[in-house]
Amino acid sequence: MSRLLYRIGRFSAEHKWRMVLVWFVAVVAISVAGQVWGGTPAESFEIPGTESQRAFDLLDARFPAQSGSTARIVFHATDGRVTDPAHAAGIAQTLDEISHADHVIAVTDPLGADGADLVSADGTIAYAEVRYDVKAQDAGPEAITALEQAARHAEDAGLQVELGGDVVESNQESTAPSSELVGLAVATGAPPRGTAWETGDP
Repeated sequence: MSRLLYRIGRFSAEHKWRMVLVWFVAVVAISVAGQVWGGTPAESFEIPGTESQRAFDLLDARFPAQSGSTARIVFHATDGRVTDPAHAAGIAQTLDEISHADHVIAVTDPLGADGADLVSADGTIAYAEVRYDVKAQDAGPEAITALEQAARHAEDAGLQVELGGDVVESNQESTAPSSELVGLAVATGAPPRGTAWETGDP
């Protein structure tokens, strides 16, 4: 076996350009074959017969609202707190508009009675969760458009707004969503260093 590998290695070194050509042809052939016979990519993953799949199926059947998808709307006050009257009014308008969007079945208000855990310790960041009755892919780009339009109320009130969640990630290409950075700040209680909005009070 070692002698065979030695011969292959020596032949490759002595005929390197031929080997490059062979590999190039192989890559092209594999790519073409994949496009012709590879079928279409699946947007969902299922393993019939497993306990986890039966759990997902049961969740879909008995609790469809919990088997949908979610989006996050993150609000950041660069001046003052999110609970300031003007900021709070902008957040309320945003959440009210998005609550009437297609497929939206629930919106968690961070400034409401059940939103104490959705506001950072310094009061400069809060986030709302939007729940949909369809899977993230089925919500479509229209869901992002609705979120962006509703976010203008909070932006007009002086807040920075970022979007996240599986609905946004599934329908919009993004390599470094800033909402993840803002979400980190919610957990730590202070804006992460290096972000463009690092101007709030420590």
